[in-house]
Amino acid sequence: MPIRILLADDHLTFRQSLRQLLERHNDFEVIAEATSGEEAVDLARAYLPDVILLDVRLIGMNGIQAIPHIRESSPKTAILMLSMHLDRRYLMQSFAAGARAYLLKDSSEGALISTIRSLKKD
Repeated sequence: MPIRILLADDHLTFRQSLRQLLERHNDFEVIAEATSGEEAVDLARAYLPDVILLDVRLIGMNGIQAIPHIRESSPKTAILMLSMHLDRRYLMQSFAAGARAYLLKDSSEGALISTIRSLKKD
């Protein structure tokens, strides 16, 4: 059974590229895409994904603010924060809110793929 993934990022080109990268792997299925924190919460509730790739900075409710709402409605979903910011505050706030991993957007494909797979195993 493939790992069911929700992408949440407000940049269309990045989301499309990420989807294409993930869908090259047979064990991944991108089931939905969100452009805001609110939409990520709603889609997590509706789809109960295995993993959410969640941007730290989203329109409206940001990714960190969305985490507790996602955890409440979909507690088994692992949250992987993606950010272009190597900022200790974002990192600490993400983990305190319930994220299970944090990667920079310029991480290698291998790091992203292995992190997603490790989150599903937990």
